[in-house]
Amino acid sequence: PGYGVIKAKFPFTGWCTKHAHTLQYMVHNHILTIPPNREVSHLCHNPLCVLLEHLVLEPHHVNASRTKCANRGKCSGHEAYPDCVI
Repeated sequence: PGYGVIKAKFPFTGWCTKHAHTLQYMVHNHILTIPPNREVSHLCHNPLCVLLEHLVLEPHHVNASRTKCANRGKCSGHEAYPDCVI
């Protein structure tokens, strides 16, 4: 399955379509934008998950590294970022 999406109205920029997990993270953390060098990643590797405990803000290379090791069935941590929830 793909990522869940939702349309939301933002101050100053108007209506935008966002991934549901990204919007969940933004609302919970009271932020209007995600820094350009970061992304909201799933620790559980489920693209439809919106559980806050499974979401983390991290650089793309860390998310990609986590995905590689999760695909091999082993995730033991990535730099200063949390381990996978598998």
